[in-house]
Amino acid sequence: IDNSINGSIYVYSSNIDGNTFSGSKLDTRYSFVYNNEVSSTNVYSYSDIQKYVTYNGCTLDLGYYDYRYSRMLSSALYNIQFNNCSFPRFASDVKDSNFINCGPITVESGRAARESYICTGNYWGDINTVEIKSKGEGQNLSFITDYYEDFNKSRVDYSKYKEVAIENAGYQGE
Repeated sequence: IDNSINGSIYVYSSNIDGNTFSGSKLDTRYSFVYNNEVSSTNVYSYSDIQKYVTYNGCTLDLGYYDYRYSRMLSSALYNIQFNNCSFPRFASDVKDSNFINCGPITVESGRAARESYICTGNYWGDINTVEIKSKGEGQNLSFITDYYEDFNKSRVDYSKYKEVAIENAGYQGE
C-alpha cells in the first residue's frame, strides 16, 4: 500500500492496493488490483479483478486466449479511468468505466474462446458517444474492431453506455 514503483514489474497472485506505477511494464496475473494509478508504458492484465484504477497513456493488453492450454485468461474491470490509452488486445469485461481520448479497441476474437464481452455502463468519450447514438446500439463501431455477431467472432455488449464521464471511476487517492 502507498508505494511508488518505477520499472518493469511482474506481480502474480497478489493484492495490489493503493500504489503508483510507472516505467516500461506492469504485468499482473491472478491478482486483485484496487485503487492504483498506473502510468506504465505497457500493461498486461490476465485473470485479474480490478477496481478504481486510473491508467494514463498506457498500451493495455487485457486478457487473451491461451491456445496452448485452451483457456481464456480474461480480467474483470470496474470503475476504471482510461486516459489516452490504446488497446491492441482486449479480452475482458469492463463495466462503469471511462475511456477518455483512447485509441481503438481490438477485441480478442474467436467465438470458441468466448462468445461475448460485457462492457456495459461505460463512457466511451464524446466522439464515440456520437457514433453510438448515430448508429444505434448493436451496430459495428469504428472504435471497437472485430465486433461481429456471427459464429466466427466474439460480441461486445456496450449497452447502457453513459453520455457523460462517470465521476467515481479511477484512482480514489489515499
